[in-house]
Amino acid sequence: MNNGLGYPTHHLAKTLDIEIDEESIYSGEALNMFSRAPYDSCAFPLVRRIVFLIALADGFREGTEIANNAAAFVQRIKQMAPNVDDIWVRPLDCNGPRYKASYIYDSLVSQLFQLAGRVQYSEISEPLGPVNLDLVGISNLVHIQCTVGQNGKSVIMLAHQNSTTLESLTIDTCHILDVPSIIWDEHGDYVTYPHLHTLKLSGYSSYDEDMYPVFTGAVPFPSLRCLKLECEYTFGDDVFFRSNTATLVSLDLYLSSSTITMLRKFGVFTPTSHPELRYVKLWGVDQCVPDIFATEVEAFNFAMGIGPTAPMRDISGQQAGAELIPMLPQLDGLGSIQYLSLNDIPLNLWDALTLIKALPMMTDLSAMFVGVGPLHDGVTLDELPAYVISTYAPMGRQFRCWRLDGPWTTAFTVEARCVLLLALACPNFTFATLAYGNRKMFEKQLENDIALDMFKPYAPRLQCFVS
Repeated sequence: MNNGLGYPTHHLAKTLDIEIDEESIYSGEALNMFSRAPYDSCAFPLVRRIVFLIALADGFREGTEIANNAAAFVQRIKQMAPNVDDIWVRPLDCNGPRYKASYIYDSLVSQLFQLAGRVQYSEISEPLGPVNLDLVGISNLVHIQCTVGQNGKSVIMLAHQNSTTLESLTIDTCHILDVPSIIWDEHGDYVTYPHLHTLKLSGYSSYDEDMYPVFTGAVPFPSLRCLKLECEYTFGDDVFFRSNTATLVSLDLYLSSSTITMLRKFGVFTPTSHPELRYVKLWGVDQCVPDIFATEVEAFNFAMGIGPTAPMRDISGQQAGAELIPMLPQLDGLGSIQYLSLNDIPLNLWDALTLIKALPMMTDLSAMFVGVGPLHDGVTLDELPAYVISTYAPMGRQFRCWRLDGPWTTAFTVEARCVLLLALACPNFTFATLAYGNRKMFEKQLENDIALDMFKPYAPRLQCFVS
């Protein structure tokens, strides 16, 4: 890997990317490089942000000379860019496994962070990177993003240590993640993150539903704007949703039976709550049927009631029956939706038309596509274009894009035909894309179908899909 500045050495630069080998810092090579031409005369008085991309070395690095070289390197960076107020450190794996962090690496990161008032730390996944960093001297982190293995305690301790300054916290693991410990320290005291606006957690719970802790009176996230929980909500109350109804903008939530019970019990979502909520992604709803819902329709109705005015929605994990589609237009939560992603809910052409007609603000639809559907009495396949125009057009004037998800036929014949039929009903629908599949083959099929006798009279309207 080449050491050096990722941005041009220009005195007007406001951001620097420094991609460097850890070994070159310890050996003194990095300091020598930045002390000779062309870097010896470089000054960046306007730089406010430095991103360090550090290629990790193998094993331990210790010794007085190595420590001195690291300290001198940091001081040289400070001379070059004296007005930095934002530091990001991201270790890179390029030298194979690194199972333990060295003391000197911890010291190096700590010194880099001390260059600025705002610091951000992005870790890499175990065992490719250090997972037990002892950054005791760091108390002004604004961003932590870590993928951890079986030991996530050090990351949570780092979050506790920086709770008063953190603005973003992301922890991802395929193992157990002790979510309650994020707001419950080793002394049994509550931890508050007054400035945290983004929280993203992923992992598995070690708690049974009957043992979920309750945090009476705690308000850990009063400023939360983005909440993403790809894990069980392992709490017996609404602690994650307290005092942030006016700030929450994005919600990505796994809905287990216990979570839904909690949301209902504490009245977390009401028709007038969460006025700023703009994006809702809910998944696992189908797993709650029939545990706490009588039907899938009731489950979907509940899901749509979370943040009822949110214009964008993604409802995942549904295995809905045919009875679901006709009732969707009657749900209050659909009125302001601009983007609707139904994922596993299968739609045919008539279902899509029903949704678009009922949602006047919708611009984008993403759903599993399963074909045209049953033809109406007396209507042949060749008569479908005229039938769609006479029955539906014009409608969905805001509708622009349809994202079709499988299962696919090899030639995309049915999919292409349905796209063209939908375009005849929706005057501003101009783009269709495949979630998976050969885009060029799909466009070729669209071009072939436009030339068919049934679509030829409408060719000028349909050319936008292939031009």
